[in-house]
Amino acid sequence: MRILKNIGTIALISVALIYSISPAAGAAGEAVVETVLVDQLTKTEGIAACPNGKVFTVENGTGRILQILSDKKAEMFFQASPGAAGLACDSKNRLFLAEYSKSDVLMVSSDGKKGDVYASGFKTPNGITVGPDDVVYVSDSDAGTVTAIRKDGVKEVMLSGISFANGLAIGDEGAVLYVAQTLSNKVFATPVSGDNKGKKKTVSKELKTVDGIAISPEGVLYACLFTTGELARLGDGGKVEIAAKGLQGPANPLFINGAIYVTNMQGKGLSKIKIAE
Repeated sequence: MRILKNIGTIALISVALIYSISPAAGAAGEAVVETVLVDQLTKTEGIAACPNGKVFTVENGTGRILQILSDKKAEMFFQASPGAAGLACDSKNRLFLAEYSKSDVLMVSSDGKKGDVYASGFKTPNGITVGPDDVVYVSDSDAGTVTAIRKDGVKEVMLSGISFANGLAIGDEGAVLYVAQTLSNKVFATPVSGDNKGKKKTVSKELKTVDGIAISPEGVLYACLFTTGELARLGDGGKVEIAAKGLQGPANPLFINGAIYVTNMQGKGLSKIKIAE
């Protein structure tokens, strides 16, 4: 989920799920960072896991989508266009790529043999996530919007007026959409349906140049802080805790088998972080 180089109560939102967390392992609550696949990946941005267990990442500069087979091996899956950003997967194991430079969303078949434009008409599509009902949510950074794309292809601008809309994450069993607002250092939440749909509730406003975000299996919100090279999380009472430092332009986090993998927009490989919750 690319960022600029220069960088009232909502009844349906249950933000309590992100307010309970134990200190991370390691000194001062920080975890050890291991960089994997440094000889095979460069300037990675989007990362996604599919229901079939396959994990993919995309390189921003080349547009290459690669399948991560292990911490030592990645293989070519699909060639998209340079300027790729967020990556997500639906229930049919299809990949959805926000093509920042082409102003569209690309859908890649589950076998990697075909790619079609799924939606167009954006300015700079950036963050992307898929709900349990296979609705695709896309942030448009320069337009300051978040758009929902239904399975029938109908688009709905769900949110607007966002200062550089960026990372997206679905939480609370698909009921809540979390949105990173990079230039305001903020993450807010909104219900995806019901009377309060589109109403924003601030979750944190202390996440400097927040980029990609993710919800852990335990319900904790993690956020990539791009310019400081840190991975943050929200602890008790919404307090920002730094879980890891020294990352190389962290763009997007993904939870896999008890570890967090973070894409490196300003470096090589992926950062692998083991954090005890």
